[in-house]
Amino acid sequence: MESSPSPDTRAAGDVQGPFVAMAVLCDRVDPRDDGTVDVYGIVDGVVITPEGDDPLGLRPAAVLSLKAVVSLRAGDLRGEHRIALQGGYPGGAQGPSASRVIEFSDEAPGASFVVPVELQVHQPGLYSFDVLVDDRLLTRIGLQVIYAPVAGTA
Repeated sequence: MESSPSPDTRAAGDVQGPFVAMAVLCDRVDPRDDGTVDVYGIVDGVVITPEGDDPLGLRPAAVLSLKAVVSLRAGDLRGEHRIALQGGYPGGAQGPSASRVIEFSDEAPGASFVVPVELQVHQPGLYSFDVLVDDRLLTRIGLQVIYAPVAGTA
């Protein structure tokens, strides 16, 4: 059985980190006095019943007010780095994005990023939110949107 190399035996060129501790969409985030946050109502998908007659999909079927929460651990990474959240629509079009610079240090080896997301839903499918650090993809948050038939049309 082969074991993973310990941190002391890694090759000098190996960069370890950052690591994703959490990347979710949720209903609510409450900061606490001790610097931690409580995350409520993690959302992986929603079922929407479109209302009215909009055959071209010009009006959103719904507007979802969510929070994207990304929590990273630096690993060996230190210094300032840009963290970004890039939205994507089911058809492949790019959605809204947000970014900020974070600094990893020995004193602060982790960082969290909370972004309000007002998502206008125009079609069913998988909406995605890429989490990038210095333009490198770390993970992707998915939100599956399902359209339920309007009552009496199924």
